[in-house]
Amino acid sequence: MGGDVRLWRFLVANSFDCAKAGDAYVAALRWRRDAGIDALRAKIIEANPGFFGGGSSHLQSVFLNSARDEKAMNAHPRTFLRPSGSADSYQLLLDRLGNIVYIETPGLVDPAGVVSLGAEDYTGFVQQNQELLQLVLDELSRRQGRLTLMFRILDMVDFRIFRMMPSKVEKEAERLVKEASGPNKDAYPTTTYKNFMVNLPAAGAAAPLVKAFAPARSAKKFVLKGSVYAEELLQEIEVTQLPKRLGGELDDGVQWARLKR
Repeated sequence: MGGDVRLWRFLVANSFDCAKAGDAYVAALRWRRDAGIDALRAKIIEANPGFFGGGSSHLQSVFLNSARDEKAMNAHPRTFLRPSGSADSYQLLLDRLGNIVYIETPGLVDPAGVVSLGAEDYTGFVQQNQELLQLVLDELSRRQGRLTLMFRILDMVDFRIFRMMPSKVEKEAERLVKEASGPNKDAYPTTTYKNFMVNLPAAGAAAPLVKAFAPARSAKKFVLKGSVYAEELLQEIEVTQLPKRLGGELDDGVQWARLKR
C-alpha cells in the first residue's frame, strides 16, 4: 500500500487532487485495518513466493480456503487465470498490451449458491480474489514499468436488467454481492483499462444507460456488444488467452457451467 504504484492509482483516480487522493488513501487504509486485509495479503504472498519476488510468470496458489473457494467459484465464477498444465500452477490471462484479462458472467451467478455461503464466507472469497488481483496488477506494473490495468470481459448472456418480482433468495444474493463488493471501488482505484461487454441484449439501447449511470471518466472505458464481437475482441486479445466461448482456444472451465445446465 505504501509503494509508488499503489499511490499513483489513488492520484489518477482523483485527477491528481492530492488532498482528495490523500483522504481516499487514508480511508482505504482504515478499511484494510478493520477488515484484516493486510493479514490476507501476507497469506497470499507467502503462498506464491515464486511470483511475488521470484520473477515467475505463474501463480502457485489462488485458493487459500479450498472448500469455501470451490463453492464460491461454482456460485459466482470469475477468472483471470488458466491452469498451466502442471499441478498447483496457474498462468495469467493477458491482453496484447500486457493487461490482465478478467472474465465474469453476471447473468449466470447462482443466487442460492451465494446465499448458502453466507455473508462471512462470500465476503472472504471476494476480498481474497480482489486482493490477489490487485497484488498481481502491482507486480506486473513494476515489471513492465507502467501502470498495468485490467481488461474486463463481461459476458452478459442470460442477464436481466429488470426482473419482475425477484424471489427472496435473489434479493438476498443481490444484497450479499453488493455488500461484499462495495468497498472495492474506493479501496482499489484505477484498475480498469476497458469494460468489454458482450452478448448484451439491445447493445445500442444500453449505451445511454451506461452514460447516464457511469461517471464520465468510466463511461469511455465501456465497449458494448451484442452477439457479434469476436473480431474486435481478438484485436485486443490473442486466441491463446481466451476461452472457446469467447472465440479463443482455452477450455471454458466453470464459467458457463450453469448455462449448460
